[in-house]
Amino acid sequence: MTGGDRTADFAEDIERAAQRQLNKFRQLVRGVHPRHCPCCDYRGMFTAFGFPPRFDARCPSCTSLERHRLFRLFAERQNVFGADHRVLHVAPEPQIAEYVRPRVALFETADLSERRGMTHHVDITRTGLPDGDYDRIVCSHVLEHVDDAAALAEMFRLLRKGGMAILAAPVIEGWAR
Repeated sequence: MTGGDRTADFAEDIERAAQRQLNKFRQLVRGVHPRHCPCCDYRGMFTAFGFPPRFDARCPSCTSLERHRLFRLFAERQNVFGADHRVLHVAPEPQIAEYVRPRVALFETADLSERRGMTHHVDITRTGLPDGDYDRIVCSHVLEHVDDAAALAEMFRLLRKGGMAILAAPVIEGWAR
């Protein structure tokens, strides 16, 4: 039959093709390759996260992202935190705080927002905290939201001589300079 209405035939074909693509996407969202999370020791498929989605980005057990796992590996391999260290964690993320807090003498948090549990409600570009008070400052994915030169100068002021700032900022292709 050449001239008849074949809408139903095409609708079924389109539905099958769409379902195949949706199943492929669902599989990718659940993970592409088995992974190991150094934060919680989970082994298995990770999930996609972000927009656009980054496949294998989030641990389904502890919700850590790539930056949290990289931080953990760096901190362990470089023995960054000592039992006598005083640490300031700017815009604290639980996945990092849970690792650092039990390893140091003093763990304080700082954020501009009025979130519960912050030690200091301050602007990282001008905290008003004492000079040279910290051995380590952790600041992940904050500098892209503030005047980074002012924030770096403030962190330098807050660090003791020989102190270390552990900084992370995203690389986002296409952002204007």
